Amino acid sequence: MESGPGADVPFALELHFADEKPPALHHGGFIENEPAGGSYYYSRTRLSARGELRAGDGDPKQVTGQAWMDHQWGNFVVAAGGWDWYSLQLDDRTELMLYVLRQASGEVTAVYGSEVLADSSVRDLLPNEVRSTPLGTWTSPHTGAVYPSGWRLTIRDQQTLTLRPLVQDQELYFPGFGGLSYWEGAVSIDGDRTGRGYVELTGYASQ
Repeated sequence: MESGPGADVPFALELHFADEKPPALHHGGFIENEPAGGSYYYSRTRLSARGELRAGDGDPKQVTGQAWMDHQWGNFVVAAGGWDWYSLQLDDRTELMLYVLRQASGEVTAVYGSEVLADSSVRDLLPNEVRSTPLGTWTSPHTGAVYPSGWRLTIRDQQTLTLRPLVQDQELYFPGFGGLSYWEGAVSIDGDRTGRGYVELTGYASQ
């Protein structure tokens, strides 16, 4: 990667991944988004990662970690209002996926979720079983967009997770190239369970 916004020093990254769990089929592998269409959807929710990171002309550093891979495809169109998407890897070796779709007005139109247990079995999260409450906002100095920042997830009225961005400014924007600007980045997780996660927010920026 050459130097640019958010990457002041050129860098290179090579990673190798291995499944620690089989692919998880969300809602049986197909999500109906009527009238917007439908999509096939699965995730590899816990991948071990290893490889090398090289910054500038420095020596490569050995790196390891956990990764998540999503694959979604179909005949759906849900971008009118945007979505909030959460992928959470918890320290008890369970994972959570939450997918909240919104109209342009901000009204929530659909909620989908999955809980992948430690034994790799998958349980659907129904819309009335999970709630996401923003804890604050962050205003982008790049695009002026106002994003929710920090969330409280309540699961089946039994457990509460608090998500906080590891870095506030994790907006993806493309000065001079156009295209959709959105926020996506790493979050910490504490509360009734702990871990790390990733959140993607679209539909909040007008450019």
